[in-house]
Amino acid sequence: MQRYNISSEQPLNHWLSISLRITGNSSKHLILSLAGWRPGRYEMAEYASYIRNVKAFDKDGEDLSINKSDKNTWEIDHAPEELEVKYQFYAAQPDGGGSWVTPELVYLNFINFAFKVVGMENDKIEVFLDIPESFKTATTLKHSDNDTLIAKNYFELIDSPLFASEKITFSEYSVDGTKFKIAFCGENSNPENWKSDFERFTREQLGLFGEFPFNEYTFLILGLPFQAYHGVEHNISTIIILGPENEIEEKKYKDLLGVSSHELFHAWNVCRIRPVEMTPYDLSKEIYHKTGYITEGFTTYYGDKMLATSDVFSTEQFLEEINKMCKRHFQNEGRKHSSLSDSSFDLWVDGYKNRAPGRKVSIYIKGCLSALALDLLTLRNTKGEKSLDDVVKELWRDFGKKSKGYTENDILQILNNANGKNISQEFYTLYHQTIPIENILTPLLSNVGCKLKPKHSPLLNERKFGFKLSPDNWDKIISIAPGSPAESQLMIGDKIISIDDKSEDITDYLSSDKDSDSLNIKYERFGKECEIKLNSNATTYYDWYEIEKNESVSKDQREIFKKWLKKEF
Repeated sequence: MQRYNISSEQPLNHWLSISLRITGNSSKHLILSLAGWRPGRYEMAEYASYIRNVKAFDKDGEDLSINKSDKNTWEIDHAPEELEVKYQFYAAQPDGGGSWVTPELVYLNFINFAFKVVGMENDKIEVFLDIPESFKTATTLKHSDNDTLIAKNYFELIDSPLFASEKITFSEYSVDGTKFKIAFCGENSNPENWKSDFERFTREQLGLFGEFPFNEYTFLILGLPFQAYHGVEHNISTIIILGPENEIEEKKYKDLLGVSSHELFHAWNVCRIRPVEMTPYDLSKEIYHKTGYITEGFTTYYGDKMLATSDVFSTEQFLEEINKMCKRHFQNEGRKHSSLSDSSFDLWVDGYKNRAPGRKVSIYIKGCLSALALDLLTLRNTKGEKSLDDVVKELWRDFGKKSKGYTENDILQILNNANGKNISQEFYTLYHQTIPIENILTPLLSNVGCKLKPKHSPLLNERKFGFKLSPDNWDKIISIAPGSPAESQLMIGDKIISIDDKSEDITDYLSSDKDSDSLNIKYERFGKECEIKLNSNATTYYDWYEIEKNESVSKDQREIFKKWLKKEF
């Protein structure tokens, strides 16, 4: 058996003290390993870089020799039947995949620091948290009589996030015999106020799939006092991070609904409907796959679509969310250089960071728009009799429910079946080419009485001169459009001193109705002040498209629209 004791002598410094007691060991050469990455984030995590002072002792407290054999593995020769491993972990990552400890909060993702004890992966694991008596705990792990947490094995432990605090409130509801819990940690919000909307989108998702894989599910929602937005899926729970917490029930409420619906959809898609390369997970190395457009693209689309079809979102709210995707996609030069399938593969190369501007597309954003295209394509080809919903259902029945991994050919075959014809060309164009997606969406949107409307940036610097400024303080260049007037004279990272002699209220100046064909810019580069004049060239930059309804639509268009979103046009 294994037992973790976790404490923090000084929470302000974020260091956790961890003791792992192992009993019943039968291996003389004991191997302890950390996961190299976590499900839902397809990049190497380097958790070992947050750990220090790993030491091992026998039951009498005598030192044991423990040595690293690679970056994630520790080995103990001549290991006794009973031993203790002590170490410290730096818990200072307040996002959905990290851990965060303060005097008021303990938030843990065990995958960050829990060892897989090779040969004992399936043994029961106990966890004792040394926390104030006033703290409540929210997790899907079970409690024993003495308030120790119990995991059936290592795999359940690393799939069960936890937070503990005085500031936790609970709510729950049931849908078709499945109990859903909402645990909120934070201030100025009450999950009872969200319950009705949560129940509606939950019921809609269960109606789509026909069943829920388990009889219980928990939304663990952590409100933070600063800007935050992140969610991570788990088998029977999700951890969602939002902030500022005092805005969750007002400005951030749509974000709360969107990320919660997204993560619940993951309970089927990814947690169970999974590509063959990840069936089962191997957390020790990169698992290259090209179908991130299913794992995240389908989920991003359905997270919002389910809010619309359940009437939590109006048509206008749904299109507003889709149009956010449109803007981000069309303003990303990467759409011209990398396909969705290649961008999925390359998550393991550069993760989720823009290490080189315009290098690739997002599996979330273009993946969402491509799922929209497939949905509309299927509706058109079947005159509204079938949609992408039928594809998702079949993926669940034939793969997720059977714990069988799918291939890209499986996806295409299911799509062909739903469409009643071969759509290989459309599929290949969406996922393996860089052909502009507007060429595909335009005729498909027409079928539901909608269109793509061109939009220009309201900011003068973007629209006519081709450079973006940091949205935080507007003094730093963060993007330059290829072929723009800015490209030959400015550099990403240049610090703006003034524009047209204005050093204050630059944002108001650039977003005003003023339309100029030139800008005089003073900036600092590598500590040197420079001055240039940019002249426009009759071309606009950072344009995008938005989806909007046509003013005049036919009866057929109205009927297909209703089958798409379950709403009157």
